[in-house]
Amino acid sequence: MPLRSPTLSDESESLPEGDSDEPLQHLEFIAEEFHANDTDILPDARGSLQFVPETGTARPRGTLRDLIRSNARRKPRRRTKKSTQSKLHPLLVREKGSTATDPFHANEPPNSLVQRQPDITELRLSPSPEGSATDPFYTLPISDAGRSQFLTYHYQTVFAESDCPVNPRKDWIPFAMQDPALLHATLLFSAWQLATLHGNLPTPEVMYHKEESIRWLNKSLLKPNHIPTDSTIAVVACLTKVECLAANLSGIKLHMDGLETLVGSRGGIEALPDSNPRRLATWVDSEAAIVMETPPRFNLPTRENEERPENWGLYSSLAMLYEARLFHLTGLQDLSRETMQVYWGIHNLTGMKDAAIHLTKKVEFETWSCMVERLERRASALLLPEVVKSGKPKLAIFALFARAAIFHIYMFMRDLPRGLPFYRTLSDRFRASIEAMDLTYLHKEYPEMMLWILLMGGLGSSGTPNRCWFAERFAEICKKAGLQGGSAISYALAEFLWTELYRAPVTIGFWNDVARAQGIEGAYHVKALTDHISVAVFNAPPNMLEE
Repeated sequence: MPLRSPTLSDESESLPEGDSDEPLQHLEFIAEEFHANDTDILPDARGSLQFVPETGTARPRGTLRDLIRSNARRKPRRRTKKSTQSKLHPLLVREKGSTATDPFHANEPPNSLVQRQPDITELRLSPSPEGSATDPFYTLPISDAGRSQFLTYHYQTVFAESDCPVNPRKDWIPFAMQDPALLHATLLFSAWQLATLHGNLPTPEVMYHKEESIRWLNKSLLKPNHIPTDSTIAVVACLTKVECLAANLSGIKLHMDGLETLVGSRGGIEALPDSNPRRLATWVDSEAAIVMETPPRFNLPTRENEERPENWGLYSSLAMLYEARLFHLTGLQDLSRETMQVYWGIHNLTGMKDAAIHLTKKVEFETWSCMVERLERRASALLLPEVVKSGKPKLAIFALFARAAIFHIYMFMRDLPRGLPFYRTLSDRFRASIEAMDLTYLHKEYPEMMLWILLMGGLGSSGTPNRCWFAERFAEICKKAGLQGGSAISYALAEFLWTELYRAPVTIGFWNDVARAQGIEGAYHVKALTDHISVAVFNAPPNMLEE
């Protein structure tokens, strides 16, 4: 019941029009409680005030109103907290009728697409058995869509432990983190390798990161007065490599035109710093030249103190014998010398990898990719001379050796995943070259070399119908040479070129085909891997371990 003074009840003074009823009701409640309990401030309050029975909510007026206003404390206004929705930008498509709940977007209509802002590092929700929690340590410059964090981990622990990336391998991810387009392109290869190891076709993650890398690249290239950076060149090189792996000739030409334009705008390949982007650009150029069977567009810059494995040590007696025999039978001294230099370089690097792969701790040779690329270029160059393309039977040995060397480089020195269209294209060309030749003549003149050439053709044709064809030709040569069983073949090729990687578990399909062709199933056994060597090193799908 409100308090009221008889002497003040008839005063006509009123509150200003701007005052609202809601704060007044609050003030009246405070005034009632104040006069009833605080006699120290108003000592005569009990004698001068009395309860007046009445209804309604009459407002205090005059002096009493001033007294109330001077002592009453207004309730502070609370600022409405800004919704955290603007800070969270997950990429989420809600299907109509979905029962999934999202505490940050519960009021949105179905089928709404919440667009993220890619340039802002967002807070992530990590579902777990205990609930959902915010991940404050999410540092990638891109969304976690497409399993970005997992693929980054896969790149560092599996992909970068093989010889697929350029060296130094561990420098790539920190560099890629600076550009969303390059990081997407990097995770594209991580996703592709993972899908290959699982024996799957390209997954949604592969397509997502490819599309995102192209989108970010276009966004960068459309900026006014854009000058291509190292990361821009690296992105285009990555996308070109995808076309090479897919053996898409038109796509390779289109992307190489773009890569050549970008590199030219920086003053040419020699003007780029000696870094991973330049090494990737030249490697992709070499790979494109192999698939297209054309000369590379970029010259390979010479590095200071560059190692040349073809110059390590003196030729073996067998190597000197083959160089003399090639010159004697073909009459081409320079081409014969070049062929044997490529062979000797591959021989030495293979021995170095054999020694390193069985170490318990992975050893990285920082110049590995550069040494391999130079040998790769010299091997592919053996296919280009017009005299080799003439189709003369005596000169076919140069092209056959070059194709076998390329297979060896990509399978056992580059660790490129098997079963890709890249291998299928090279396998078809390899088979067509051999079908036009007289194998009996070639094996008679070059016994160890032809045995090795057919072996590379069979191992490189894994996952294609050509594998069985190569296995049958290989079995015929082995029969003529009196070779039976894996150990006999390894002894026959030990001086020329042999590595136990040729009998790794991923090669079992080819060796089973050879055994069936010879009618001695079970005579060819693959070598078991030691505990610290992962099958992932050989980048083969699991079905190659079961054939």
